[in-house]
Amino acid sequence: MKTLLRILLGLAVIFFIACSEDIYLHDGKDGYSTLMYFDVSANMKVYYLDRDFSFTFTSADTVVYRENNEDLKIVQNGECYDIFKVVGLTENLVATLCNGQNGANGTNGADGKDAHNFVIGSSPYSDQDGNVLGNILSFYWDMQKESEEGYGILSTGDSLKYSLPVLNGTNGANGTNGFTPMISMNIVGDSIVFTTSVNGVITQTLSIPIPTNGTNGTNGTNGADGLTPSLRATQTCFGVIYLWYLDLNHNKKYDAWVDIKLSENLITNGKDGKPSESLVSMTLEYNFQGANCNYFSNTGFGLNGFAYDEIEGALYLDKSYGSVLFPPFVDNVDLLSLMFNYGSKKPYDVVVKAVYADNTEAVIKTVHLQGNSNFIKKVYSTYSLFEYNANLDDIQFKNIKRIKMEATLYGKCVPEDFYLDNFVIILRDRNVH
Repeated sequence: MKTLLRILLGLAVIFFIACSEDIYLHDGKDGYSTLMYFDVSANMKVYYLDRDFSFTFTSADTVVYRENNEDLKIVQNGECYDIFKVVGLTENLVATLCNGQNGANGTNGADGKDAHNFVIGSSPYSDQDGNVLGNILSFYWDMQKESEEGYGILSTGDSLKYSLPVLNGTNGANGTNGFTPMISMNIVGDSIVFTTSVNGVITQTLSIPIPTNGTNGTNGTNGADGLTPSLRATQTCFGVIYLWYLDLNHNKKYDAWVDIKLSENLITNGKDGKPSESLVSMTLEYNFQGANCNYFSNTGFGLNGFAYDEIEGALYLDKSYGSVLFPPFVDNVDLLSLMFNYGSKKPYDVVVKAVYADNTEAVIKTVHLQGNSNFIKKVYSTYSLFEYNANLDDIQFKNIKRIKMEATLYGKCVPEDFYLDNFVIILRDRNVH
């Protein structure tokens, strides 16, 4: 089911996007296709929007999904798919992917704005002593329309575009007359050309384009159709192969030399499970409350370094090493489960072994008891739990005779009482059929 959910993530999001200040002046743009590439360094498939239409993954593209995401749920919502990630009992929305849609037709562009006419103003031009040397001609855009007051004359609100000084002629030192500059205006092509000359010699020219009305916008062309991923399912003797692809030639079948493959996955046929098997078991429980010292010697316990605390009702060790050998079992039994409570204020290494009839031993499990400074006898919230459970498909410890537990003080600490209690041993009994 997870693999099928991953496949559905190949659905493309195709959008028509208008990127102008005036959306009526531009053609519709092509929709983006959803593509896939395999990220070798991360060992995963990456699905992305091909924003630069390069059919390869680049920095301009947008990643929409990486295939290492587990526990996804996809719900169809009209033409879109809502993708959820299941976290515990909560579903969180990850993304919404929609099928591609054709771009809309562009509409007529708006007319260009009317150009402004020029109006000319004049003011005296003086030196720093107040002597009038000539005039300043200023050229303004006439910002009023024909129907408004002030149109065609220099008035408040007109926009200054250019100023030109025109100096008066002055007498020379020898008393001869000075020259008066002249300004002429000519239409040259699509421009108004202002020319300043002194005694027939051109000193400055200014060319300004003749204002014209803007032209109408043209119809925009249709955006290209977006592509929705297609699915091909092929039945084989060992399962179903699901192939997702982009049908570039729109013939509703996969052509390897034309279409783009997004992903291909094999869903294998299920296999029959193993038949169930019943196990006849026997449980041995050792809770030492109410026992006495003779109980351990009469029932076959082997205590090495451990002693029985009658007040606490538990076995304890006050040395750096000790072991407990449990009473022998009947023949033809296999170990299914083992658990007991143990605790100390100091750290100990604990090894539990299986002992066979010939007294050979095999380690069942090794653990390290860190030690608890708050350990209190009989307060089981301060104890630790030792636990071992066999793999029922392959029981490792068979035909065992006894269980042996060893405890060794860790490091160079001063020994602290190490307590054991509440042993539960579960065996498979192969004597009962």
